[in-house]
Amino acid sequence: MTLRCSSLTHLSSLIYLTPPVTIIWAWMMFGDPVTPRALIGLAVCALAVVLVHRSKDRRAPVRLVDYGRS
Repeated sequence: MTLRCSSLTHLSSLIYLTPPVTIIWAWMMFGDPVTPRALIGLAVCALAVVLVHRSKDRRAPVRLVDYGRS
């Protein structure tokens, strides 16, 4: 469903947000310390995703072909 609205590059770039989200959840739920190294990694991941989503190369979304069920 989401591939119809966005490109594969944009969707796959969101996977890079998994570690930063995990850091935040571990801090909120378990009180794990957030180190400066973790904050730098969080910033790098977030910046990379922002750069991918702001790129000028806007290709058409992937079109899924429905062959039907026979």
